[in-house]
Amino acid sequence: MDTIRWVANLHTLFPELPLLERPAAARRAGFTEVEYWWPFDGQPRPSGDQVDALVQAVTSAGVQLTAMNLYAGAMASGDRGVISHPDQAEDFRASVDVAMDIGSRLGTRLFNVPYGRRLPDVPEEVQDAAATQALSYAAEAAAAIGAAVLVEPLSGFPDYPVRTSRAALDVIERVREHSGVTAIGLLMDQYHLATNGEDVLADLEFVVPALCHVQIADVPTRGAPGSADGDVRGFVEALLAKGYDGAVALEYVPGGSTEESLVTWRKAFDLD
Repeated sequence: MDTIRWVANLHTLFPELPLLERPAAARRAGFTEVEYWWPFDGQPRPSGDQVDALVQAVTSAGVQLTAMNLYAGAMASGDRGVISHPDQAEDFRASVDVAMDIGSRLGTRLFNVPYGRRLPDVPEEVQDAAATQALSYAAEAAAAIGAAVLVEPLSGFPDYPVRTSRAALDVIERVREHSGVTAIGLLMDQYHLATNGEDVLADLEFVVPALCHVQIADVPTRGAPGSADGDVRGFVEALLAKGYDGAVALEYVPGGSTEESLVTWRKAFDLD
């Protein structure tokens, strides 16, 4: 387990600190790689100063920004992506341009693209066509800097249409057929899939060829691995046995202090 590239998700870990102080906290905790959700508080067009501050926070901490979400709307209000929302196309494309600038400056090569909850007053085929166009645009932009975009199944929202690994793979294939881009792959979040009732070990039989990134948390609490009954270690062991050699991100909610939760994670994986 010592050979795994562990990534600290800075939106769920270190919540006691402001967002831009978390890269340094992660480095002090022993991490060399981190990831963010969209770090600009629901703004698709952050100012140059905001972007520079993010880049400086990561650079000065001495960590690698391995992955980052693209603009996903107003997350605090329940949004979980905008690419399937036709009226958000312009904002999303603006966020892609910002993200690729960050990727060029920091060497970030993975960009997760939340799909978006269903709009009740727009035909589903129209929403899916908008998502295909948006993902194609983002994948082409990512390819230009040697990066890739990711599609992730989520839990918690029955109206979120990408809830299984197969649904995500269908989206990926649809984008590849539409535009010919190959810079698109799967983000497998073990917590979200298990919460949705997926057999994550069975999924490993068919997802690995498209798998670019993995996130973990215990089930059902979304706490640190080792804090509940999700056998997160068993999942990671099976993942490695299938030949996965990418990073594994800790995207769990500490509950108490982040420091105490990291002790639980390290114990679960015999990292001490």
